[in-house]
Amino acid sequence: ERVHGRNASTVILVAGMLLSLLLAVITHQLVTGSARANAAAQAMTRELRESEERYRRIVDTASEGIWLLDASNHLVFVNPRLAQWLGLTEEGMRGRPVDDFMDAEEAERCRAALAARDANPDGDGTRTIELRLRRTDGSPMWVSLSTRTIFDDAGRAAGALGMLTDINERRQAEERRAALETQLRQAQKMEAIGTLAGGIAHDFNNILAA
Repeated sequence: ERVHGRNASTVILVAGMLLSLLLAVITHQLVTGSARANAAAQAMTRELRESEERYRRIVDTASEGIWLLDASNHLVFVNPRLAQWLGLTEEGMRGRPVDDFMDAEEAERCRAALAARDANPDGDGTRTIELRLRRTDGSPMWVSLSTRTIFDDAGRAAGALGMLTDINERRQAEERRAALETQLRQAQKMEAIGTLAGGIAHDFNNILAA
């Protein structure tokens, strides 16, 4: 009191109350800020989980086949539709090279499509080809494969995403039509040969009659 005068105690009291109030406000902000951050994190986690579930349902129920390859063309992911087409399970396909599900000629075409990252004018690494896969029973499964290269942060090719459309019935119908056309041409040839043989026989009979 000798140094600060008679109002020192009042000043200390007011300053202490102000500091206490300030600390209380800061503590409240910290607590409420933490609660808000926690609520925001929970909301983001919930939205992410719902988004993942939504996309999972889309992928699992899609009528298209979907595969995801790594940089060495091994299957990282396949959806149920593709596994069903080939008569396999998703677990039975994961980790295997994509060549396992096609013959050597088709595997070469598939590798060429995967390597042609700039095949289209836009240069986005997308290419579409018709491919013959092989089921577990050995029967063919024709698909239209639209594949797009996936790049890592450094711009290097890290794998490929493929969307496969079932064109098996169309290709089988085309093969049946080609077989029927071949049979028709063969029949027309035989008919022409028969007509020619009939004409020769007729002429020969005329000669014999004379």
